Amino acid sequence: MSRTYACLVSLVLLLAPLTAGAQPRPSAIPSSNGDGLDTHLSRPALDSRGLISVNGVDVLPAGRISVGLTMDYGRGLLRVADAGQKSTALVRDSFTGTFAFDYGIADRAVVGISAPALLMSGDPQPGPPGWGPQALDAQSIGHVALHGKLKLTRAGSGLGVAVAAQVGVPVSDAPRNAGADPSLWYCARGYGFYCPRAEGHDEEAWGRNRRVEFVILKTTQGRTGAPMGCDAATAHGVAPAPVP
Repeated sequence: MSRTYACLVSLVLLLAPLTAGAQPRPSAIPSSNGDGLDTHLSRPALDSRGLISVNGVDVLPAGRISVGLTMDYGRGLLRVADAGQKSTALVRDSFTGTFAFDYGIADRAVVGISAPALLMSGDPQPGPPGWGPQALDAQSIGHVALHGKLKLTRAGSGLGVAVAAQVGVPVSDAPRNAGADPSLWYCARGYGFYCPRAEGHDEEAWGRNRRVEFVILKTTQGRTGAPMGCDAATAHGVAPAPVP
C-alpha cells in the first residue's frame, strides 16, 4: 500500500499550489446572473482503460493503481457581439489538466477520484450584461469527483459490458468563471449491451463492437441530428442525456 499512499501524496502536492497560492479575484459572472456554468464540452475517461473521453469496459487488476493526467484546451469560448472590445470571446483561453487516481478491486471493479485544475483567461468585457467588466483570470480546482466502474462480463465472453457512475461537487469559485458545474452533478450511462454496432456472434461482429467511434452531436451551426443511444436501450430505461 506504500505505493498507493505515495501516489495520493503526489496528487495532493500537485494540486495544492492552485488552492493555497491563488489570490481572490472578482468572478466573471456576478451573483445576480445565477450560480455560474461549465464551458467544458467533454469529460475525461474515468480511468486508464478509457480513450480520451470514451470509457472502456476493462478494469484495473486487483490491488493495482493508476495515476493519470488528461489535458484539454479551448480558445474563443462564449462569443458575444462586437462592440469595439479587444476580443469578442468572453473566455479567450481555457486550459484544464484533470488529475485522476484509480484503484482496482477483485479484477472486476475500479474506484477512483479526479480533480481538474483550471487556468482560464479573457480580455475585459465592459459591454455584455451579466458578465463582469474586468479581465478573466481564473486559477483554481474546478471540482472533486468520485467514480466507480463494475465489469459485468468475464474475459473471453465476446461482448464487453460494464456500468459506471460518477458524482462531483464544485470546490471553488470556478462555476462563476465558467469553469465548472455550479452544483452537485452525476453521470451514469451504459449502452454497450443494448446498442451493438454489429449484430452477430462471430469474430467479425465482436471486432466491430470493440472499436471506438466518435459521433459529433453539435457544431456551431446547431445539432447535427446524429442518433444517441438506441431504441433497445431506451426500452430498458437507459435514455440519452439532452445535448446542452
